[in-house]
Amino acid sequence: MNTILPTGVSASPYTLVIVDMQPGFSAANDARTINGTMDEIHTAMALNMPIIFVISDEEKYGAPNPDLVNLVKNSGYDPDLWSIELKFYRYGERFSASSGCKQVNEACEVFGFPTNRFRFCGVNTDICVFFTAMELSKLYPQSLMEIVMRACNVMSTGISVDTAKAFAMYAGDHDFTNYMLDQ
Repeated sequence: MNTILPTGVSASPYTLVIVDMQPGFSAANDARTINGTMDEIHTAMALNMPIIFVISDEEKYGAPNPDLVNLVKNSGYDPDLWSIELKFYRYGERFSASSGCKQVNEACEVFGFPTNRFRFCGVNTDICVFFTAMELSKLYPQSLMEIVMRACNVMSTGISVDTAKAFAMYAGDHDFTNYMLDQ
């Protein structure tokens, strides 16, 4: 079966990371963001790419969007190719409340998911999505980090992605040469 890929999506191995698509985040309830994330899930499944849902505290923010989870769960998709990982705050670790990096890294190690390329969907683009990508880029500096803007959203009073990049660069965290914004 031939799969028609969206513009900018190659068939080289990647791991799809879906961040905080939970009802407690207002940006996660946006139809465009949900539809963009569904498109990314469909593409990943068509290519047999792994999918990691990274979620925040379920008591505070709710369970991950059931339409997204059920799309994977009820499709007959290989259960070894997807995972739901819970972020948690670790005292003394920078960005631990916002970043799902540790959880994505652990899932990749345990399940053998690709680490050469990551595609990111979810909310909030300027905080949790961004810091998950930034921290992963430190662990995998040769990897490509693709933030899929049509499947991301922000409705917070947080900082812009450009401001977050500038702050991280000023702090000496990363040079962002391995980032790509996929419209």
